Amino acid sequence: MEQAMTTPLNLGIIIATGTLLTAFGWYIRGRKSRIGKKVLSEMLADRHETPETRRLLQNLTIKCLHDDVTVNRLIDAERERNPGGTNTDWLRAAINRWERDNRDHD
Repeated sequence: MEQAMTTPLNLGIIIATGTLLTAFGWYIRGRKSRIGKKVLSEMLADRHETPETRRLLQNLTIKCLHDDVTVNRLIDAERERNPGGTNTDWLRAAINRWERDNRDHD
């Protein structure tokens, strides 16, 4: 059996592949973060925003450990379940669902 030899060409291919995969991962992660922040900032800029909406959004954001992508995903899921709802309705429902899903199962 021949052992695989590490030649400069093989080593170059491995390094180039690793670099490309790392760069792609950074690109995807940065893109998701910008998308989440854009949607949340649009919600905050909504002229129908109330102090309650801001409080609920802050509550959900803390529960999601300030992960804007997760917050956005949870709100979008509630929008799909209740298309006629308001921002306040969707936020309340997202918080209730998060709390129900994250209860201790003793």
